[in-house]
Amino acid sequence: MNKVFGVVFYIGLLMTMGCQKDYSVETNQTLTVFPTISTPAKGSLQDESGNCYAITVNGVYTQDTTLTTQNSITVTINFTKTGRYKLYTDTVNGCWFSMDSATTYNTGIKTVVLKGNGIPKTSGISYFNVFFLNTFCSFSVSTNHLSRSEKDYFPMSLGSYWRYDTILNAGSGDTVGYTVTSNTQLVNGLPYTLFSSTKKSDTHYYYKDYKGHYYEYTDIFSGFSIPRFEFLFLDESKKVGESWQTKTFNGTIQGAPLVVSITTTVMEKNVSYRLSNNQTLDSVIHLKQAVTFILSGQDQSSAILPNDVYYAKKIGLISYSSPTPDVYRFARNWNVK
Repeated sequence: MNKVFGVVFYIGLLMTMGCQKDYSVETNQTLTVFPTISTPAKGSLQDESGNCYAITVNGVYTQDTTLTTQNSITVTINFTKTGRYKLYTDTVNGCWFSMDSATTYNTGIKTVVLKGNGIPKTSGISYFNVFFLNTFCSFSVSTNHLSRSEKDYFPMSLGSYWRYDTILNAGSGDTVGYTVTSNTQLVNGLPYTLFSSTKKSDTHYYYKDYKGHYYEYTDIFSGFSIPRFEFLFLDESKKVGESWQTKTFNGTIQGAPLVVSITTTVMEKNVSYRLSNNQTLDSVIHLKQAVTFILSGQDQSSAILPNDVYYAKKIGLISYSSPTPDVYRFARNWNVK
C-alpha cells in the first residue's frame, strides 16, 4: 500500500513540476533569461588608432608570496560582436593572469577582470602582455622585495662574503673567496643568484626556497660533456641517515660512455664543529656526497671516495673535503650581511 502511494505521489509531482513556468520569487521583479550563445565574440583591446584601452593592476605583489584574489588586472575591451570570449596573459616572473570563459550579450566598451596566479620569484618591474583574438596590449607589475632574516644554513644576502683556506693536490695551498652579487640567472623559472669568486673561473649559482631546500646550478660534470644542472645540495627536512639522489646523467670520458649521479646522505645534525683557528660553531649539519660512476658499463664508484661537507647555521659552508681528487676547503672568515 505504501509502495503504491509512493509511486502515485512521485508521478503527480513530476506532472505538477512539468506544468510550472519560470518566474521570479520576488513577484514585483522580472526574471531575465539570456539565450545561450556558442559563437565567439569579436572585438579589440585597442581603439581605431591602435592605442590600447586602459589596463588597471590591482593588489600588492611581493616576492615569493602566492597571489590571492586581491591580485588581478582590469582590462578594457571594445566588443563589436556578442558571443563567448576569454582573455589571458603570458607568464612572467612565475605569474600570469587569466579568466574563465564568459559571454558578452552586448557590444561596446566593457571591463573584464583577470585573476592573478602564481608566485613572483624576484622583486622589481615585470612586463606582461594580455591577449584577445588578434590584439594584445602590454602592462607592468611592480613586485616588492621580501625582507628576510638570513639565519638559515646558506645565507644569500647581497654583499655577504666568505674566505676559505684551500689545500689542493696533497699540499699546495691557496685562498679563495666568494661574494653574493645582485646578478641572477633564471633556470626553469627560478632566479639563481651569482656568487662571484676571487678565481674568475670558479663562479657559482645558488637558489633556495626559504623552506629548507638549497640548490646549485652546477657544472661539476662539465668535463664529462654533461651541461649544467640543478643540484639539491642541502635539504633541512631530511633526518640523520636519510638520503636523496640526483637524476642519472649520461656523458663521455675519453670517448667512453659514462653514467653518473650523486647521492647525498645526512650524517649528523645540530652538532658542533671546531675550525682550525679553534673557533667552535654550533648547529652544524654534516653531509656525505657519494658519486655513482659507471664507465663503459663497469661500476667504478668505489674508486671515488665520498665528500664530507659541513654547513653551519647563519654562516653557510664551513668545510668541504673531497679525497677524490684531493680538494680540502675550510672557512677562514666571513661576513654575512
